[in-house]
Amino acid sequence: MYANGDDVIFVAAGGTGNGVFAQAKALNQRRDAADKVWVIGVDRDQKSDGNYRDRNNRSSNFTLASAVKEVGQSVYTVSNQARTGKFPGGKVVSFGFKEHGVYLAKDSMSDQIYRDVAAAQRRIQSGQVKVPNKPTTYASVQ
Repeated sequence: MYANGDDVIFVAAGGTGNGVFAQAKALNQRRDAADKVWVIGVDRDQKSDGNYRDRNNRSSNFTLASAVKEVGQSVYTVSNQARTGKFPGGKVVSFGFKEHGVYLAKDSMSDQIYRDVAAAQRRIQSGQVKVPNKPTTYASVQ
């Protein structure tokens, strides 16, 4: 994808996405900072995976952001529900922004972009923006 001119890859593959980090590091070590390629991490904050030394031997990072799943939060919540006799057996339970089940780690995003993302997150949490939970085409999203 980088060879085709893509600048950012969101590798939603957990630990199996290590190859994208390795390729971004190899490319960035030979490039100027203005031509850097980026990775968006997933499952955990992968900022440390983006550390490298550029061609001038300066420390840098290419992890733009990380989509973090807080699996521990869901386990904690469901465990407490079971402990108090409120286990939601047989029901689909979602853990999104509102339930603190996911978040976006800032990593190398600019402060302004991060503020914009946080504003979008607040609109989702408030219900102002509805996120579909089934695949849909862009034209059908309201």
